[in-house]
Amino acid sequence: SVPPYPPGGLSSPTGLITATISSPNFSSNVTASDQVIFQQPPAITWATPAPIVYGTALSATQLDATSPLPGSFAYSPGAGTVLAVGQQTLKTTFTPTDTVDYTTSTASVTLTVLPAIPVVAITAAPNPGVQSNPVTLTATVSSGGTTPTGTVAFFDGSTQIGSGTLAGGIATFTTSALTAGQHSITGVYSGDVSYTGATSSAMAETVEDFTLTTVGGGTSMNATATTGGQEATYPLVITPVGGATLAGPVSLSLTGLPPGATATFTPATVAAFSATTNVPLLVMVHGISDRKSTRL
Repeated sequence: SVPPYPPGGLSSPTGLITATISSPNFSSNVTASDQVIFQQPPAITWATPAPIVYGTALSATQLDATSPLPGSFAYSPGAGTVLAVGQQTLKTTFTPTDTVDYTTSTASVTLTVLPAIPVVAITAAPNPGVQSNPVTLTATVSSGGTTPTGTVAFFDGSTQIGSGTLAGGIATFTTSALTAGQHSITGVYSGDVSYTGATSSAMAETVEDFTLTTVGGGTSMNATATTGGQEATYPLVITPVGGATLAGPVSLSLTGLPPGATATFTPATVAAFSATTNVPLLVMVHGISDRKSTRL
């Protein structure tokens, strides 16, 4: 039987070559013949692959050429290769099992590699934070391919508050301008040659404050010491604002004391995560003989 051949190929893999020699010195011509095999390139069928997203390794889904003859395919680039974004050429060489009747054959197709969409995640430290204190926002841009490059813009609601340049897939921005209350922070990635832009989910950042008042809500009060060695006590209270507890420690100090007076807060530092806390202030007046008044 005669195996199949591509269109335009020879009608048969074999043929007969005959040579005839004529000579006036001989009474008849001399004829010789030999059987010759005409090798054919095998047919290859390879449909254009569907586009893939950057970061997808080549597999049998793209490297799926076929031939009606038994044999093996060698692909370039091979399975497992991650191609850059753009139009990429895939090539294959088919080696038939029957190398007597057939030669090797080659084919190629074009594969479109599309930019990938990375994942953007936002964190903040500290959270909750304290008003007027620095808060650092961190954006991590992750993907299945090379490390993304570019920038991340940080938004508080719909207002951009800063940006950072990616290094190793991470961008940071530090601000002390967040007001007390709840903030909805998002990060918007710019994209690069391999990745499209992307936006993170919103992250809730709580910024807290506190008030320092006297017991009962006042902001000032007087106390009088009549002789040296007397004490003046101020019943102070620290109250968290924007949360049930303090986001960070609060340290207390006092300036403007009368000459010869000393002051003591109890405690001198209110620990982080404390609720409303009473902090009595004791002022000791030393070495006076006349009535003196101190005012907070």
